[in-house]
Amino acid sequence: DLSWKIGEITLSKDGKTKNSFDEVSETFAKIDDILKGSEPAGLPDAEADKAFGDAVGGNLVIIMKRIKKAEEVLKSTVSPEAGLKKDAEKTAQEGAVLAFLGSILTAPGFGWDGDAEFAAIAKPLLEGGKQINEAAKSGNFALYSEGIIKVSKSCNDCHPKFKP
Repeated sequence: DLSWKIGEITLSKDGKTKNSFDEVSETFAKIDDILKGSEPAGLPDAEADKAFGDAVGGNLVIIMKRIKKAEEVLKSTVSPEAGLKKDAEKTAQEGAVLAFLGSILTAPGFGWDGDAEFAAIAKPLLEGGKQINEAAKSGNFALYSEGIIKVSKSCNDCHPKFKP
């Protein structure tokens, strides 16, 4: 719930203001406390049996915006092979984000849950993200190119058939 809140804040029209920065910082501090084993003050109890799709509100638009942003960042910074080496850390991070978001889109209870065609189209997004991440770590530009093609193809194949 907290990380979803951060996503909503940062992707909003006011996502780059001082107020939104403060709100994201406060929310992130709560996540940090949880990861350190503490329970942040004022945090409501989470529902134990809440489905993942319900936890993130089923809001595909926010996920699609982040996928698009990752694809744009990758295509603009890693087009020549030197860009992969220069921006390896950023590339690895964006690849991991794409893989993570691909896993969200295919998670039970989310998106077009149970639709075999959607799952088949979304799978290359997940695989491409993993390849991009690995390519950044190994410096393998051919693997990066294969991964970004999978990501783009997944998006291009999906959007005419499925709209959030």
